[in-house]
Amino acid sequence: MAKHLIESHGLKLYKAELGDVEQLRKSLSSENLREISELYHDTPERLLPSMLDGEMAHVVKSGDTVLAFCGVYDGVMWTMFSKEIRKNWRRFVRASPELVIFYHHFYETLRCQVWSENQFVHNWLVHLGFLPEFAETDHYNNTVIHFVRCNFTDNSIHSEVSRPVMH
Repeated sequence: MAKHLIESHGLKLYKAELGDVEQLRKSLSSENLREISELYHDTPERLLPSMLDGEMAHVVKSGDTVLAFCGVYDGVMWTMFSKEIRKNWRRFVRASPELVIFYHHFYETLRCQVWSENQFVHNWLVHLGFLPEFAETDHYNNTVIHFVRCNFTDNSIHSEVSRPVMH
């Protein structure tokens, strides 16, 4: 098995491989199945392997189990979840800031485009410091919310190195 790129809260991030994508496809969450069908008018069998061709494609694993398939393409961060995410949601949310920091090493600004039907992902993104930028409706009448997050770690008032020392 390849060496993981980052580890947080017992979850590990790896460069995605075709076998990982196949494992995810077999256990894709019902929300993502619906999104692929209704929003993208595609199938998991075609869409998921094609996402390996992007600039960055990774999987988040708990042990050997793929919980999420994520990455960044043209500055747009995306994520697909397996059914197993339900059992590991809290750990995933706690580990997610490390994922965003990792991607910010490569991109100053991260954007996300999330179907309006996916409130859990909206809340997750807001927790990670993403801000809703605007909404748009496609010709199938699906609304997508656009989120943006800039890398502000160097000048943030919440930066660990700039906090005052308490005596």
